[in-house]
Amino acid sequence: MKKKLMAMALVVAVMVAAVLGVAAVPQKALAASKKAFYIGSLLTEEMDGSACITSVKIKDGKLILKGTVTKAKSLKDYESGNGTLLKSKKRTFKMTKNCTFWGSGGEAGLEKISKTELMDAATQYTGLGLFIYTNKSGKVYKMVIAS
Repeated sequence: MKKKLMAMALVVAVMVAAVLGVAAVPQKALAASKKAFYIGSLLTEEMDGSACITSVKIKDGKLILKGTVTKAKSLKDYESGNGTLLKSKKRTFKMTKNCTFWGSGGEAGLEKISKTELMDAATQYTGLGLFIYTNKSGKVYKMVIAS
C-alpha cells in the first residue's frame, strides 16, 4: 500500500512538473499579423456600399477612426479589386514613433506634410481619400491624404 501511494505521488509530481515546465516556456503567437492597407473617403455621413470615414483623430500616439473602411494587403491589391469593405465601427490603431504623413493632389506627386497639416485637411470631411499603411505588428507607419 505504501509503495502504491509513493508511486502515485511520484506520477502526480512528474505530471505537475511537466505542466509547469511547459507553461514557463514562452510561447509564440499562433498567427502573426500581416501588413495591411486601409482606405476610406472622409465624409460627414456614411454612404451605403462605400468606405466612408466619418471621424478621425490622433491622440496619445493612436489613430482613432469611425466609419467604414476598405482593407487590403496593399494599394496594388486594392486597385485590382481585392479589398474587403469592413463594417462601420470605431477602430483604434497604434502609431509608430516615426510615422510619416503625405499629401497628394492634382498632378503633383506625394509631398511630405506635417501631422497638423494632414489633420487639418482630414477634419474638413470634403471627400478626400485617407490611406493608412500598417506594419506587421499592426502599427500605422504611413498616412496619405489625397484628392
